[in-house]
Amino acid sequence: MNFENRVNNIVPGESVEQIAKAFFTHTWERHGYSLGSVIFVDDSSPTGTGVLEVAVVDQVRGKLESITVGWCKTLDQVVEYFRECLKPDAPVVNKNVRVPLKESDIVFVSLECGCCGQPFKDSYQRQKKFDQDSGFGICKECE
Repeated sequence: MNFENRVNNIVPGESVEQIAKAFFTHTWERHGYSLGSVIFVDDSSPTGTGVLEVAVVDQVRGKLESITVGWCKTLDQVVEYFRECLKPDAPVVNKNVRVPLKESDIVFVSLECGCCGQPFKDSYQRQKKFDQDSGFGICKECE
């Protein structure tokens, strides 16, 4: 989750359609958009595949979804995925994730060791070298 390792500049979105179009046509501003407590943020890897990934995070509930917009064939498909995330009963993928909006937001988070399964706390900045899935890392005992 690349958005967790930087301070994100988020602007208010006008509608799901406007946000989806901005990402689908590669004309988005800053790092992302907000609709209420939900943030749609660019989560593409700066050294990765070049395919646009958008994380959808409810700043109250946690991470809802990660959508690979670059694989979507139509704008309508992106709109539908984004709408699904806005439903009140949308499942939370990781309740410990928030989008950093200022430097002090980049903090230690709860992770599960991808090796031994034990819970631990660390920063994503330090953990990104292990290239683990969202919510996972490698604890100090397993390094």
